[in-house]
Amino acid sequence: MLRGLDGIRCIAMILVILVHFRLVWFGWVGLQMFFVMSGLLITRLLIDHGDETPANYFIKFYARRALRIFPAFYAFIIGFLVIAWIIDAKPITTQYWQYAATYIYNFVVALDGEKHRFFIGHFWSLAVEEQFYLIWPLLIYFTPRRHLKTLMVIIILLAPVCRYMTYYHWTWFDNGHWPPATYILPTSHMDAFAMGALLAIHEFKATRLHFWISFAVLIFLGWINAQVFLQPSQDIGATSLFYRLPLEIGPQFVWGYSAINLCTAVMVCAIARRALYPRFFEHPVVDYIGRISYPTYILNLPIIGLFFWLFTTYDIDIQPGSALFVVVCLIPTFGLAALAHHYIELPANNLKNRWFAYRKRTPEEKQKAREMLVPYQQ
Repeated sequence: MLRGLDGIRCIAMILVILVHFRLVWFGWVGLQMFFVMSGLLITRLLIDHGDETPANYFIKFYARRALRIFPAFYAFIIGFLVIAWIIDAKPITTQYWQYAATYIYNFVVALDGEKHRFFIGHFWSLAVEEQFYLIWPLLIYFTPRRHLKTLMVIIILLAPVCRYMTYYHWTWFDNGHWPPATYILPTSHMDAFAMGALLAIHEFKATRLHFWISFAVLIFLGWINAQVFLQPSQDIGATSLFYRLPLEIGPQFVWGYSAINLCTAVMVCAIARRALYPRFFEHPVVDYIGRISYPTYILNLPIIGLFFWLFTTYDIDIQPGSALFVVVCLIPTFGLAALAHHYIELPANNLKNRWFAYRKRTPEEKQKAREMLVPYQQ
């Protein structure tokens, strides 16, 4: 594991929580951080074990991913639906969960925005991750090593084209309404995964200066775009940093994700090389929040929705935007996430290492696997 990446997960999770509470609209970029890190870690794993036999290569990867993701995910779904049944909140909480449980929720909402539900609104990103896990091992395995960089660059260049085509197809299909498909389909985020993959394929030497320059350029591009396309009556808000969802200002929906993903990739690279505040990103508290970020992400939005429903139904005077509401929601979010981590994730991880363990490799063996012309050689 690269040092400091759990620290990035912590920051990404905090950003997502802030946007869940409608406090910082720029917080949605935390998801882009997760996508870039997935591209980095999964590609690194697949390349390092490219000398496995084809059967071991695919069976071990998919089995380990299933044990990493499914136990906490399905335990949450079952638990939440039981709670909804007990408190008789079924009409507003249990619709369309079958799509979330089968990881197709993003396609369902893209085709019919009326099927978006607050309690599972964030599950589109879990679907994108799972769709990435299905396809990526095939791309890495069947692409000769010497062509991997070229493939990733092609994917990065194709992503804005896909977003452009998705936008104009869906606006025509949906009578001119802003299409959620522009944001929630996997084709809109494939450049994030590819940028993370490039970090795994090539040793970039990002520094703290590179990070701050890229961040400044990102904000400057957003500001220029707003000056050109923003109408005087429109206000995107200071907390959006010119990148409020949906990215509907001018052509920002085409290039905005790419700019954010590039900034995130530079940041991940700088932190992984311990060039950006290593004492903070490797602090035990920051590291722990990062390690429980997956169950935290699953739980936070449904808990917010559940408490809002309870306070509204039983006329409890706690306003959604208040500090008390935030605290009341965060305590069970982090508490349950910690329990899920220790009693579901860690036992499942032990099974993963017991049943589908990778053979330990020396640095020389990993380097040899990276330099192979084809993934597996007899």
